[in-house]
Amino acid sequence: MKSPIILRKGAYYLNEFWFSKAYQSLSCKTRDLLQCFITELIWKHIKLGKRQDYAAINNGDISFTETSFRKLTSCAKETYRIGIRQLIERGIIRITYKGGSGKGDRSKYKILCVKGIPINEQRWRKYPENDWLKDIPINKNYGIGKKTRF
Repeated sequence: MKSPIILRKGAYYLNEFWFSKAYQSLSCKTRDLLQCFITELIWKHIKLGKRQDYAAINNGDISFTETSFRKLTSCAKETYRIGIRQLIERGIIRITYKGGSGKGDRSKYKILCVKGIPINEQRWRKYPENDWLKDIPINKNYGIGKKTRF
């Protein structure tokens, strides 16, 4: 199987994020999912005056599918869904586009724990005092157990 992740690439977390309650409360598989999202970022070399730095040019358009995650980690569908919910609830990612209306219509996310995000947008800093449960998309047509109960 060809991996959707480029193994030569990588990312690091600031210690401030790594030691935060938001990150420390994630399950191991959710941390794996976060790493998959971060490796989807495309970094561009930019010049800031005399200094040179890197900036993510596609943050907000990140999409890592459930199928790709399942192939990479051999996890169940629900593991991916739980991971997405945990990342949104803790303010580590934010949904920018809700997909799912047809084949190829993917949800898109913005990662809020990487370099270049202004501090006032870094929601993870406010967890657990605040959470973003209201931002988790809920499928209204999810009818399991709606009419029949065991």
